[in-house]
Amino acid sequence: MSVRAFTHGYDMFSPHRMVMWHEYTRKYRPKHWDDHGQESKTEKKSGERDAYARNKTRQIFGQENHNMDLGIYGLGTARTLRDYEEYCGIDFSRNLIQDYTLAVKEPPNPLPFEEGFASSDTKVTVEWEGEKFIDASDNSLEMITLGIIDKFGTEVYRYDFNPENHPDVFSLQQNSWNIKYKHKPGDKMVMYSLSKSVGWSERYEKEI
Repeated sequence: MSVRAFTHGYDMFSPHRMVMWHEYTRKYRPKHWDDHGQESKTEKKSGERDAYARNKTRQIFGQENHNMDLGIYGLGTARTLRDYEEYCGIDFSRNLIQDYTLAVKEPPNPLPFEEGFASSDTKVTVEWEGEKFIDASDNSLEMITLGIIDKFGTEVYRYDFNPENHPDVFSLQQNSWNIKYKHKPGDKMVMYSLSKSVGWSERYEKEI
């Protein structure tokens, strides 16, 4: 939403004090996934729509091309994606962030855009026990997702495997993946599989 607003000409401001809040728990009220957790007018289940939305977001940020015609829901023409990247100090296609941004300083970074990117990424090989959440005999498996969360539960890395490009993962012949990110103590890997017949699997979690 912020990159779409920015590229349509909206400027960003950060209030010096809290002006609104969101009551997320509200246990006595239904949430949106309770209303459309199964089939809908899109003829897709909640998990399928979630995967579609993530692909759309990656296309907007220039990370992947899924040949989606986003129409009026794409970027604006007042500014470019590169303008937004220079403003916020993030290179989305290369998954880089500037130290200036990490220090939570007021944008934009006074340095040239190609300077000042954080370079403390760590190469990590993660391994999992696929039989605990992957049913290799299920021919309707659509996706296996790998996420890394920090000790606060914030997702810091995400990758989605699909049957076409990662058959060995789906057949349980491969149970490891090399990634590069800013590893910190307390990080955990979280994985799920998505099946047309069953839906989302149980959560698989393991400390890195």
